[in-house]
Amino acid sequence: MSTSPKNLLRFGIFSTGDIAYTFTESLLKNNYGEEHQIQVVAVVSRELEKAQQFANHFSSKVTTTTETNSLQSPSPINPHLDDMSSEERSIKAYHNYEQFFNDDSIDIVYIASPHYFHYEHCKMALEHGKNVLCEKAFTINAKEAAELIELARKKNLFLMEAMWTRFFPANRQMMQLIKNGEIGQITHINVSLGFVGTKRQPSKDHRLYKLESGGGSLLDCGVYCISAIIQVVNGIGCEKVSKIQSLMNMDSQTGTDTQCSALIEFERFDSHTNSSQPIYATFHCSFVNEFSRILEICGTEGIIQVHNSFHRPTSFTLIKQGTSGITTKTYEFPKDYQEGSGFFYEIQHILELWKEHQIESPLMPHHETLAVMQVMDTIRQAHQFYYPKEHNH
Repeated sequence: MSTSPKNLLRFGIFSTGDIAYTFTESLLKNNYGEEHQIQVVAVVSRELEKAQQFANHFSSKVTTTTETNSLQSPSPINPHLDDMSSEERSIKAYHNYEQFFNDDSIDIVYIASPHYFHYEHCKMALEHGKNVLCEKAFTINAKEAAELIELARKKNLFLMEAMWTRFFPANRQMMQLIKNGEIGQITHINVSLGFVGTKRQPSKDHRLYKLESGGGSLLDCGVYCISAIIQVVNGIGCEKVSKIQSLMNMDSQTGTDTQCSALIEFERFDSHTNSSQPIYATFHCSFVNEFSRILEICGTEGIIQVHNSFHRPTSFTLIKQGTSGITTKTYEFPKDYQEGSGFFYEIQHILELWKEHQIESPLMPHHETLAVMQVMDTIRQAHQFYYPKEHNH
């Protein structure tokens, strides 16, 4: 058996849903460079058969180190796999959570269970000394999020919401332009994300719609919109929400929301005028309508438009009004990964943090995760929309 390299990060996968498959595909089939090494060592599911299917699927993927895209000639995929023994390549399948979390070979747990159970599963992981990457929405409310953040800090463990949007090169370049004042003072932010849910998941028993799974458009789609807004306003030093007005449509059959729209007012102190200036942000999320999925950030000197699918951006346009008229510049960012629909950038960031022994991401910091949850709490409370376990508090 080969010795574990210094920068080896060993993942345990919690859940075997679609997103867990996509994420693990990205872990194992992309090249993260010679300085980083990844292993998937375990998976857990309430149904052992599903865990075994997952483990078998990816154990075979692990041994495939010579596959390439026929249109390219990329560098070897995860080249360190050739140095691993067959035992190191295998993935253990669990259906007992306690046994999974007691597995000493796991460095970090990727939580991909339904939103409703994120708090419970993250807490178990942290209490067992595991670092955690948890899918969005991070929890179902701010109280749960705050408790997990405090526990991670107390135990000196890594904890991050898996908001993959933050790590795309297009998003990082956009934020740099905003912080550099390229579009002046931010005045308005508009963002939307929606799809016809029944075309994807016709059964109302699916976790997207189930109250007992943390379902609803706000926690599933709205979280992307609100996170984008919070990222922009926090990026320019504005964190105070002064007012939220919202509309929400509820499904009488499921008890969860099908669409939501909101206007959020942020208060920013302007040192030039020695007064507070508002920033207005609007978002629309839906399970019953297809939306443009565009993020627009308006400033006193220009506009940034993130094109279709802002939540996984590959381009954006900078529009400026100058003395000679309107100028536009489009920034394009071709994908530089092979598998995983963009999870590559998120994983790459985690590997860098692991190498530097950092337990909190500067790109997805705890206080922004908490701010997103607080906005969603305020909106749900205004419409008396609560999840079952919230009635116990």
